[in-house]
Amino acid sequence: FPSHDTAAFDHSAIQMYFYIKKYSKQYRVPEAYAFAVAYRESRYKGPLDLNYDHRLTSSGGAVGPMQIIPQYAHKYAGRRVTPQELRNNIQLNVKVSMKMLRKWYDIHKDWGLAAGAYNTGQPVMNGYARAILNKDSSAAVGDAGIRYQNYGNADLVKIAGNTVIQSQPNPNITYRDWE
Repeated sequence: FPSHDTAAFDHSAIQMYFYIKKYSKQYRVPEAYAFAVAYRESRYKGPLDLNYDHRLTSSGGAVGPMQIIPQYAHKYAGRRVTPQELRNNIQLNVKVSMKMLRKWYDIHKDWGLAAGAYNTGQPVMNGYARAILNKDSSAAVGDAGIRYQNYGNADLVKIAGNTVIQSQPNPNITYRDWE
């Protein structure tokens, strides 16, 4: 594990999962595309990704799990936000990301162009956009050979090799648990 607070670290992958589900639904972003963006931006592999660290900063200045450039986040957050807040606050970062994706889709009426615009600022169909349209997050495999995949209404699906080892929603965890 990277050297940081283990208690906070253990929950970041679970928080990502619930906030992506919550805000993709709220802003009408297809869930599979939202998870694919998270994978492309920060290699997020799902709620079982014990090695996930959301506190990233790119060489271009994009921060956090969904790699948001701070100067563009203010209008989506409805206030000024610091790069540190955007990097460390999973809820804020995911919410801003889903608002941005929705805005790009509303302008271009195409999820591929929306993904390209999210990535470059321009509505382009590049490799990033094609990966999002192909929902390129399911290929993510954890160190233990267990991967997460979203199958319709199942909230958690753990797969080891080709065997599904858990595929039921967890009724004991709600979005409220992370707010």
